[in-house]
Amino acid sequence: MVLNDQQKESLQISQQAEIKKQRFIGKLRPKPGQKVWMLNVVTAEIKEAPMDVQFSVIGKKISNIKVQPNCFYCVAINKENAEKHFRKIIESI
Repeated sequence: MVLNDQQKESLQISQQAEIKKQRFIGKLRPKPGQKVWMLNVVTAEIKEAPMDVQFSVIGKKISNIKVQPNCFYCVAINKENAEKHFRKIIESI
């Protein structure tokens, strides 16, 4: 299959757009037994953050958080501890 120049350019632009969608914001490193929790500021709802889990060639687990707008994130053992963390964050603002 032969691609003309215009198709090649559109393919490159779409690949660049995919790269720009994912950007590094920061790191959260939960210890064994901990979870990543998110607080939605608009609805004041606390729930476990959705994550994409992948495994590398070495067998190391790589987790990416799906970042959502108007949300704060923290690492805690359970929901009650997450509430305490979020209270501290909100009071410091």
